[in-house]
Amino acid sequence: MNDRVLTIIADKDEVACDGRLRLRGKETLGLYPGLFTLECWNLSEDSFLQLSRARMLHVWCGNSCLAFGDVSDLYRRTVPEGEITTVAFAKGLSLWKTPVCLSVVSGKSVSETVSQVLSTVSESEGPDISLLSWPCDDPVFFRGQAFHDRAALCLSSVLSAAGAKGNLIPAGLCVIPDKGLPVSIHLTESDLVDAPSFTAGNLMVISTIPIGWQVGATVELEYGGYIRVGIIVERGFDLDTNSGSWKTELLVELK
Repeated sequence: MNDRVLTIIADKDEVACDGRLRLRGKETLGLYPGLFTLECWNLSEDSFLQLSRARMLHVWCGNSCLAFGDVSDLYRRTVPEGEITTVAFAKGLSLWKTPVCLSVVSGKSVSETVSQVLSTVSESEGPDISLLSWPCDDPVFFRGQAFHDRAALCLSSVLSAAGAKGNLIPAGLCVIPDKGLPVSIHLTESDLVDAPSFTAGNLMVISTIPIGWQVGATVELEYGGYIRVGIIVERGFDLDTNSGSWKTELLVELK
């Protein structure tokens, strides 16, 4: 989609925004919070109050959810063009802030332990997150486990025992094996806004139109007569509904 239109959902309600919007930020594969900022020009007082009371923010472009997260800060300032309201929000922030104190008996698998940690988070008035699937090996812990840390760190520690990382999407927790998932995204030259570039460490940078590609997904790029396959390990936005940047950058670890 090339139309420069973003839709803001605060909790479950759309926010009326007739002026310019700008979404910036990035997220990496894993459960460390990814910070985004959304700038809104000349909001009405009702829309400002709606944002100021919101706990969760989703930003959509067409049918794609580009970014979502817990609202962490909101402020507004006056500029020559009027007034800009800035909202800072981070995916997984509540999971990062929720403490976990849990003992797990021996004989539990990694997936069972992840589910127990998530249940403890929910019981502790943290976010209610479901484990969506288990696409990798599921070894058993032959010793009991004890957790006393941030929920995100506890989950990351458990997942590492199965050679995996976690990624939050609106539906819940996805598990990404280190070897990657099957290819779910196929891109060609027509999907790009710039030629791909390559960095040290077997990494490729792809600039695309703003669609909700998820970190952890395996992408196949057909470009210049070559096909390259890799895992999206980082995703960044700089989207301006006026006349600035309008693209998504994907950092891909090539297989």
